[in-house]
Amino acid sequence: MKVKAKAVLTMTAVLAVVTFGILEASAPDAPAPQSHATVPFTAQ
Repeated sequence: MKVKAKAVLTMTAVLAVVTFGILEASAPDAPAPQSHATVPFTAQ
């Protein structure tokens, strides 16, 4: 159960990064850094 929960958290983090990347790509007027430094911001 512990490993499964960790896998779910990993998938959630990946989805968050992908979603953030799509949002950044759809908003070219917002100069956001294309790096993993934006992950802590989405996981408050």
